[in-house]
Amino acid sequence: MVHEKRRKLAAPIDTISFLSLFNLNLDLFFPAFANQALALNLSSSYQRHPPSQQRIKSKSEKKMKLDLSCLPSARGLADAVAEIAPLHFAAGAILVFGAGRLIPDYSANYKEWYPSLSKPSWNPPGYVFPLVWVPLKLLQSAALAIVGKVAAAEVDASSGVGPFFKSLTSSKAVGALAVFAGMTALGNYWNVTFFGRRQMKKSVKVMAAFWGSVVATVVAFAAVDKNAGALVAPTVVWVTIATALNATIVRLNPGKGAKED
Repeated sequence: MVHEKRRKLAAPIDTISFLSLFNLNLDLFFPAFANQALALNLSSSYQRHPPSQQRIKSKSEKKMKLDLSCLPSARGLADAVAEIAPLHFAAGAILVFGAGRLIPDYSANYKEWYPSLSKPSWNPPGYVFPLVWVPLKLLQSAALAIVGKVAAAEVDASSGVGPFFKSLTSSKAVGALAVFAGMTALGNYWNVTFFGRRQMKKSVKVMAAFWGSVVATVVAFAAVDKNAGALVAPTVVWVTIATALNATIVRLNPGKGAKED
């Protein structure tokens, strides 16, 4: 029994150690053969028992791989804008820039009341707002032209009233245009609330809804054309800053707005 236990303990001899010792003896006579045998054994042993660190690394690399094919490239975005017909872009610009004309002019409040409000130190100068909004609205105009073209192709207006309404309600592009219209309406409503009625607390809620509508527009446009979604995406950044600024101004100016219920 004792000899059998010794044989069992001695059985699983480390092959690499054995061959490394064997290699020292063969080096005297067959150095090339010995080195090749040891290399083959090491390679097969590595393949059978890969290090745990190697396995962990391969798993982490798989997790870090992101599918970026859904994002538009700069070249693809430029090509998409270049393909927009001038008439379609002009129509989009008229809708985007003209939407602000649907509300009254509050320039008096902007020039007199707004400057009297306390503002944070990071408040942008007045000239920054048009410098930011004009390019953003031009990008929105291009996005609107892209989605509008898709919507026109999806809607069937030649087969009667029934097919027309069916294609109208099932069109993803038409739905995206409806979301864009909601975003525009909320943007106008914020101006009415803040500058027109001076309802400062309510303006924070309206601004939050406006921010959500901009994000929804990016998602809806991207579902139709990823380039259109990318063109509206910069607006999210600016509206995020505007939302923080709106909330800060309201906090710094208690009682300076209109009386709210």
